[in-house]
Amino acid sequence: MPWAPLSGKKSGLKLHVALLASEHRLHHVEETDAKTHDARLAEPLSDPRFIVVADRAYGKHARFDAYDTADSRQFFVIRLRDTTRFQDVVPRNRKKPFGGSIEQDFTCRIGQTYSLTQRR
Repeated sequence: MPWAPLSGKKSGLKLHVALLASEHRLHHVEETDAKTHDARLAEPLSDPRFIVVADRAYGKHARFDAYDTADSRQFFVIRLRDTTRFQDVVPRNRKKPFGGSIEQDFTCRIGQTYSLTQRR
């Protein structure tokens, strides 16, 4: 596209968007070139008034602990990488049956020795 910065034969832009779904409007937008890693945008898009919903590129284990221990706790839903390791798994028992697509329900610490989360 003519508006994308050129470098070689490929170019692109990404829009990282925070939406207010109940009001059907944008809350915050960050524009980057397609080379910038998505994880760098996690901080500017975080807002404790809203739940962060993101793909696995935003899923840094240290960030999970930071979200949980912040003065204003940041709630989040982030898809994990296929290679994520679960430590200290404790199964959860549902009080009511659930017919959705959830395969497992448990609490755990995420990662390996060098990147293990401090909190569940």
